[in-house]
Amino acid sequence: MKDYLCEVNPTEFYYKTAEKLSIDVVDMRYEAVRNSPIIQVPVEGELARDGAKVKLKYRGKIPPADAYLIALTTDSRIKEILKDRCKLFEI
Repeated sequence: MKDYLCEVNPTEFYYKTAEKLSIDVVDMRYEAVRNSPIIQVPVEGELARDGAKVKLKYRGKIPPADAYLIALTTDSRIKEILKDRCKLFEI
């Protein structure tokens, strides 16, 4: 099984982790995620529009990164791979 990550998520990950830890620590963690086998999906084309629609639907209840992630997991290509399962990655 392949793992996917929306390109917006590393931005939020970096920001939120930097709030709590040092820049050196967050840089190491960021690089570890970037260099992992996780497939990073860019925000382009319809994903940008779909992410915006999800954000509108939940208005202020979720951050933009989560809106893109939800849009990504509802993409028929990704949904087929995921088959409605999620996997939590501890960092």
